Amino acid sequence: MNPLLLLVATVLIAAIMLFAIWWTKKVTNFAVGNKHQWISEILETREPPSGWHGRINRKKTILKKIDRLISYLETTSLVQSQNDRLEIMAELIDIRNEWENHTE
Repeated sequence: MNPLLLLVATVLIAAIMLFAIWWTKKVTNFAVGNKHQWISEILETREPPSGWHGRINRKKTILKKIDRLISYLETTSLVQSQNDRLEIMAELIDIRNEWENHTE
C-alpha cells in the first residue's frame, strides 16, 4: 500500500474521531448543562429562565418545561445525594405551583 495513502487515511480517521469527540461534548453540554443551569437560575430567582419566553401560550409552555426539569431530577445520576434531589425537587414543585397560580 502506498505510504502517502496510508498517512492520509490515518489523518482523516483521526480528524473524524476528534470531530466526533468535540460534537459529543457539545451535545452533552447542551442537553445536560442547560438543564442544570436552568435549575440553578430558577432556584435563585424563582422566575423562568430568560430563554423560556415563548410567543404562544407562554404559561403552558413554561409549566411543561419545569415539569420536564422535575422529571429529569427524578432520574438523573448527576445529583448524588438523595436528600439534595428531594429538596431541589420540592423547591421546584413549589415554584411551579406559584407559576401555575400566577395570572399574567
